[in-house]
Amino acid sequence: MSTRSYIGTRDPEQPGMVYLRYVHTDGHPGWTLPAVRQTWATTAQRDTRLLITLLLEHDWDHLNIAASETDDPPFIGELPVPEVGMTIAAADFTTGRLLPPTPVTVVAQWIYLLDPIADTIAVHISGGPLAGAQPLALGPATLWAGPHADRPRGGTHSAAHQPDAVPACEAGGERP
Repeated sequence: MSTRSYIGTRDPEQPGMVYLRYVHTDGHPGWTLPAVRQTWATTAQRDTRLLITLLLEHDWDHLNIAASETDDPPFIGELPVPEVGMTIAAADFTTGRLLPPTPVTVVAQWIYLLDPIADTIAVHISGGPLAGAQPLALGPATLWAGPHADRPRGGTHSAAHQPDAVPACEAGGERP
């Protein structure tokens, strides 16, 4: 069973809209927050806008700072992105051809929204409520102590989703 999540950012021109990318595996905050913080501190060199650009380039099987270009993708069409993670792609198993991305339908246990101005990451629980927001500058070893901290993480492969703008989760109408 996978812990599905989405990661993205609010549209600065339309705060009611967010841009999201799907993360299929290890979407629990206990895994995702340290992985995002490590990528922010190393690969993105503490530049939240660069981090957002890196994360919005692909849908992800999983995020992992240890990813390297020599990693062997487990599925057709997946690519390792060094120091970010493994991309996800959908393929026609009869022909082996990659399928075009499909529109986003948000069904996830967790949604992560990055704020490039405040350098924070907000965590929303499925259904939209804000569970908390934390600075990206916290160390990667900082564990999630919020709701469902005791739930396991891990998962399997699923079809990819196209990046798209979708209505933002309501969290009292305020920007986290």
